[in-house]
Amino acid sequence: MKSWDTNFLVRHIVVDDVTQSAIVLRELEKNAPIWLFNVTLVETFWVLTDVFNVPKKEVFDFFDALLMDPRFRFEPTFPQALHNAKKRGDLPEHIIAQTARAAGALPTQTFDKALKVFPEFEVR
Repeated sequence: MKSWDTNFLVRHIVVDDVTQSAIVLRELEKNAPIWLFNVTLVETFWVLTDVFNVPKKEVFDFFDALLMDPRFRFEPTFPQALHNAKKRGDLPEHIIAQTARAAGALPTQTFDKALKVFPEFEVR
């Protein structure tokens, strides 16, 4: 099983470099499971929203499609983090909170008042 760095996942989504995108496509055609770790997904979120100006909803829709794709594997905290990020807040902070939950390290302290509706956060 392999894992992907952010640049592989971004090439898969954006297809902005023909040579690199072809390499990514060949990897996908092998149908071997590929791990997408939380840090890769956070970086991809930032690249897509900040560099490529993709609206958050479109990024979330793409991540939903990835979750349904049997070629990819995810850390168990990602699906809930994505679900919560669709309601309020950003994906990175929800990944932090869900990872903290899995580690028994709640609440996650934050100054982000928008997150007060989530029990994983302690808003200060």
